[in-house]
Parts: sequence; structure tokens; C-alpha cells
Amino acid sequence: MKLKDWLLISGIFSIFVLIAFFSTVVLQQKKEEYIPRGSTYNAKPGGCKAFYLYLKAIGFDARRWQVPLRRLKTERGQGQVMVVIDVWGLPQGGYPEAGQQRFFELFNWVRGGNTLLLIGNSPYVKNDILNTEFLSPEPQSFPFQSIVAEEDSSENIITATPHLPTIYCLGVGNIQLSQYNRVQCKRGNRVVHFQDTEGQIVTSFREGRGKVVLISDPFVVSNQGIVRDGNIYLLRNILFTEARSGVVYFDEFDHGYRVERGLFHYFKGTSLAWVFLQFLLVGGVYVFSQGKHFGRPMALTFPKKRSVLEYVSAMAGIYQKAQTHQLGLVGIYRRYKALWLKALGSEANWNVEDFSRTIAKKINRSYKDIQRVFGECEEALAGKSISKEGALSLARELEKIRKELSDVGIH
Repeated sequence: MKLKDWLLISGIFSIFVLIAFFSTVVLQQKKEEYIPRGSTYNAKPGGCKAFYLYLKAIGFDARRWQVPLRRLKTERGQGQVMVVIDVWGLPQGGYPEAGQQRFFELFNWVRGGNTLLLIGNSPYVKNDILNTEFLSPEPQSFPFQSIVAEEDSSENIITATPHLPTIYCLGVGNIQLSQYNRVQCKRGNRVVHFQDTEGQIVTSFREGRGKVVLISDPFVVSNQGIVRDGNIYLLRNILFTEARSGVVYFDEFDHGYRVERGLFHYFKGTSLAWVFLQFLLVGGVYVFSQGKHFGRPMALTFPKKRSVLEYVSAMAGIYQKAQTHQLGLVGIYRRYKALWLKALGSEANWNVEDFSRTIAKKINRSYKDIQRVFGECEEALAGKSISKEGALSLARELEKIRKELSDVGIH
């Protein structure tokens, strides 16, 4: 087996090994990826899946928003709610698409008659339009402190009572939350529903025809906190008041759950790129092997380019330039005469008369015509001068005789 065949087989085997590796190791690691704590996909105590499922159970049209927020422009309805839960709970790499333009797109949707429910800290809270600051350590240095533990625990949990008798507080005796996160909204049209000595807990204000509601601590909506005291009733009151259409969106796009289109996005996260690189490597090795000789040196071979046509063409060119048409005729005649004598053998005793009769008999032509052609060629061979036209005419006659002899088997 040649070396290039071994290389090809080795490359194919390597591809299968890589596919098996990614199927067993990499894909297994993907199952253990980090799930953001503010995500409705997270069923652990610090997640918010229970809040999402509860809303669906009581009749809300709860949806997970997994496309860029600029797509909100296509949602023409009113009375819808967008819930953004503590997006600082992301893995290292920060907030995916924070920026003024993105913030304005969201608030334009709110001004059209919808509600933004911000729960916990996020880049939105610090925006100038909200005129709000977060009264807790920076999330980068004290990340997601509002969710106190992954186990059910009462450590660092406090109770807060309503600040004003608003519709949000209807039937809510008190709520439980952590002692860490508070907000300070400075908007003139704000309504503070819950607060304590540390700061505001639940605040709302009008924005155009819509509303913004701030809940400082995501512990209120977490899987372990939503069932404590009046937390669930507070959330019910807010959504029954603001989600008049029944549609509640949960922002999962900022937590990394994205629905993207296109062929490259379809294969994103798979081992296809590594498989393609392996094919590219094998192809490169194959191309390289075709340009290299593995073994002892071999002599270079050159194709023969000599042919009868080249010789005839060269001689014709020489005769034409030298004006020696008579020599050309002599060369042709001698060549044909030698071939015909050899082919006829003992039937031809060479002299012009006998040879002419033999040839005329073979091709059924007039003896006198054949004798005239051979006689003039013999005179040119003896040195008699002949014109260019005469030489060409005799050459054509000789070629005609040759073809007729070939037809009867004499070459």
C-alpha cells in the first residue's frame, strides 16, 4: 500500500476519533454548564423557574424572550409586561448587549403602553432616564448577593411592610427579602410601595403611556423566596394590574438563551468545525504528498516529439526557401521508388518500361501516363532542369499513384 493511502486512512480514522471524543467528553460537559440564577430555566433554589410556571398555571401567557430587544418593535399590542431579572447573574463576560441604543429601544416599547418590570440590579437601573441608583455593593465585587444560598436558609432574611396602601400591596401583609439590595429612585413621579431604613424595595413610575416597576431584590421571585409571606401576592398584584393583555415576557436573551437563525448559528456549539479542520488537514497532507516523491530517485522521461510530418514540413520549408524544388521532387521519387520495388519484389525488373507496365497493371491505369511520369522523374534525377510548376505536378502524380497502390494493398 502506498504512503498516500496510509495517510488518507489515518486521516479518516482521526476524524472518527475526534467525533467520538466530542460526543462523549465535550457534549457531556455542556450538560453541566452554568445556568444564570435569574433565568426561568433554573430550577435550583436561586433560579426563577417557579415564577414562570406559576404564571402559566394561573392563566397568563408567559413567554421566554430569546431574541434581541429591538424585535419588540414588532409587538404592537399594549398591556404587555417585560420581566428582566438580575442580569448580573451572568458568567464572566458581562452583560451581552448593554448600551444606550438598546435601552432606548426597550423604553420606546414601554412608552407605547407596556410595562417593564426590573427585578434586581442591571445596567438599566443606572440609566439616566430612570434616575435611579442601586444601594448595594457593585455586582462585580459582590455578585448576586440577594440570593442568599442554594439551600433553604433564613440567614440574612428580613421582613418589610407596605409603605403606602397601593393596589400592589392589596392583601399583602409583608414580604421577605435579603438585607443587601435596595434602590433609590429620584424620579418626581415615583410611587414607593415598599421600603425600609436601607432604601426603596418596590417602586414604580409612569413612562409615557407605560410604566416601569422596580423590585430591588430578586430573592422575592426566586424559587426559594417566592413562597415566603406575601411575596407571591405582591407579584400577582403587579401582573394582574399591568399585564392587561395577559402577555408576560421573561428576558432570557440576556441570560444567554438565544434563538438565532442561519446555517452557521445552527451548527454553533457542535463539533462540526473540528471535523471540517480535520478534513482540511487530511486534504492538505494529500496535496503535499502528491508533490513529493517518497522513495529512490527516478529518471525524468521526456515524450518523443519527432514525427514524419515534422520532418516533411521541415524539408519542404528548406526546399521552398532555397528554391530547390527539383531536389524535393527527386527526394520524393527516390523514396516512393524504393518502397514500390520492395513491395513488388521479383515482379519488377527495374527499367522504366517494365516498371511502368507493372504499376499500370496493378492500378488499372494507362501505361503511357505512368511511363510519362516515371520518365520525367528519371530525367530530373539525371540532372535535367525542371520548373517549379512541373515539379509540383509530378509530385501530385506520384502521390496519386501511391494512394491507388495503397488501395490495392501495395504500400
